[in-house]
Amino acid sequence: MSFYIYVIHNIVNIKVYVGKTENPSKRWNEHRQGRDQHIDKSMKKEGIHNFYFSTIQEVKTEREVNRAETYWISFYKANAKRHGDEYGYNLADGGEGSPGVSVSQETRDKRRAKMLGRIVPQEVREKISRSHIGIRPSPETLLKMSGENSPVAKLKNENITVIRHKYNSLGYRLVDLAIEYNVSPRTIARVIYNIDWYDNNYIPPIPRKTKHTGKSKLTLQLANQIRLNHQNGLSRAELAESFNITRTNIDYIIHNKIWKTDIIFKYKHYEKDDNGKIIFRGENNYQAKLIATEVIEIRNKNESGNYSQAQLAKEYGVSETAIGHIIREETWKHLLAKGKNDL
Repeated sequence: MSFYIYVIHNIVNIKVYVGKTENPSKRWNEHRQGRDQHIDKSMKKEGIHNFYFSTIQEVKTEREVNRAETYWISFYKANAKRHGDEYGYNLADGGEGSPGVSVSQETRDKRRAKMLGRIVPQEVREKISRSHIGIRPSPETLLKMSGENSPVAKLKNENITVIRHKYNSLGYRLVDLAIEYNVSPRTIARVIYNIDWYDNNYIPPIPRKTKHTGKSKLTLQLANQIRLNHQNGLSRAELAESFNITRTNIDYIIHNKIWKTDIIFKYKHYEKDDNGKIIFRGENNYQAKLIATEVIEIRNKNESGNYSQAQLAKEYGVSETAIGHIIREETWKHLLAKGKNDL
């Protein structure tokens, strides 16, 4: 491998810059593009055509190139801090790095102010994204970022052995361990089955089988009763408490995903997609925060001109975006404004 000492001459004022590199052409291109150095700013200000790049020495080792850089900076009196800016653009004596160079707080503040509020164009973002495709961290980097060294790690190395012992030997459940260590059951499972905190010497257990009693909490008759009660105005929370099941199961029953039956077709507003799947509309949708009469009121109040979307959103407890969709009839399309509704 070869190392080079290069000099950039300003042909107007005879000032020079001395540097070192392994690839002279690449380094010259970097200077021309601007590397935020003193010489680069001068090139941009005075014009690249007024600067001449040349190599003056080739050596074989990094130690030699460091010594050579120091010698040539001294020879040309290129250190502006030591000899004044009459002769050169260097800010240090050379050698390894730039010893003695410190950036003032004023300069740091200027750089920070320049970057604040800067918007990167979408084209540049896509280019950066494409440049990272296929790039994987080195094994050394992965090792440094793994385990408790990860910035998002909630567990320590000593916790892992204890967790695995408690699960494998003492019969702890995932939920119990998750509560004890303040993490999710999924995190505990990934530790136990050697997906995270991988250990070559650890043999993960065979997954436990859940014991089913074979007895369901519901029957088809009770599921139909849930649907009927919901049609009559009971909320999902009330149904879940009454039948001792979760709200999720109540939703599944109402939407005919479990305990399927034709009683679901008694709802007024629904459609079927191309696959025959039922699409619930209006207040029959489990995500709806409004009822039909409230939607009509919102549209009528908007037509009166006395209410803004912000006021309507605050009054009915929804977002301004939702109010806008309702007013433009992008949602609740089956209802008409000004009371001309067939509920």
